[in-house]
Amino acid sequence: METHKKLRKLISKTVRECLNESKQVSNNEDIQTLVDIIDGLNKSDEKRIKYINMLKNNYNYDYIDGNDEEYIINANLANIKKLDDFRSYAQYKKYSEKLLRLRELTINYSNFYNYSPTSINKNELITLLEKYKINSYFTKKGYYSSPFSRKDEMSINWAGNEFEKSHVLHEIAHFFDNKIFIPITYALTDYSLTNQAECTCDSIMLYLLNKDYYKTILPKIGNYIEKNIPNWFIELFNEII
Repeated sequence: METHKKLRKLISKTVRECLNESKQVSNNEDIQTLVDIIDGLNKSDEKRIKYINMLKNNYNYDYIDGNDEEYIINANLANIKKLDDFRSYAQYKKYSEKLLRLRELTINYSNFYNYSPTSINKNELITLLEKYKINSYFTKKGYYSSPFSRKDEMSINWAGNEFEKSHVLHEIAHFFDNKIFIPITYALTDYSLTNQAECTCDSIMLYLLNKDYYKTILPKIGNYIEKNIPNWFIELFNEII
């Protein structure tokens, strides 16, 4: 297990989160890819032997069975495992999804979306973004919104004329999601399982929509957000809602 942990530190965060890379794959990343494949296969699958032998023959790397499957089977909200406990990000994601399904059994999502109106129009949004020095760009085609930033600048692309307020909060939260980190093991939405950045932004959004209710579900995460969220974003939220 310790050998695998050392290996994980050698590969980039991007690879661990299964995102695409433009650079050439290194030997260490090849090893991690094979480990991930093996971890994702059923232990009765004959392909496991093939890939285990590839690791040994091509990289002189001994594959050792981990506890990923056991963690997924025995997942419970009272004992949450961390990413470092897993050797495969894919298995870690399955584990996080199971935790989300367990949480969903007791969550009333209508408590987060009980405000009216639920959307904001384009002109209102532009005025609001200008006040908080967020550059906005609008397109006639497409159904997307995405933040992008340059040095000392916050900019966002939008499409459409009406925008869900919750969506606006999520996208703008991306401007500081690198300062507030919430693991996907604390996801409250399916979209949060995408990666840590999306989990962070959805968590911040839900927290603001109903702080008290959020804290009944995830008190430690709620207190963490409360301590680290920028004041300007709270002010922006109050104007949106």
